[in-house]
Amino acid sequence: MIDLHHQGTQEDYYGKLTSGAILTPQSPNVDPEVFLNSKKLAALLYEDVHAAGWSFILKFDEPTTNPAVASNAMALQYDIAVMLFEMRGMADHSYEPSYLAKNRTAT
Repeated sequence: MIDLHHQGTQEDYYGKLTSGAILTPQSPNVDPEVFLNSKKLAALLYEDVHAAGWSFILKFDEPTTNPAVASNAMALQYDIAVMLFEMRGMADHSYEPSYLAKNRTAT
């Protein structure tokens, strides 16, 4: 399972805007095989996106062992490989710097 989110456009690391961020389950109670398969899923996504040559993907910078966080909860409850993928950009957001493009209306 891929838990897909948008992180906005303001994420800047090492002088570059990120294309996305990846996080696998962090709970120590996740089955080791589920954890390994989650890491394989994340590696597959990273390698395929990175092969395009324009991406800049990092590890999500707020790891948590909280069992209520989706990446942990899905792995713990359903014993399935899961990863969080925070994609860059949004078309609409209450925080203006997160916009990829502003909606414009004709006047």
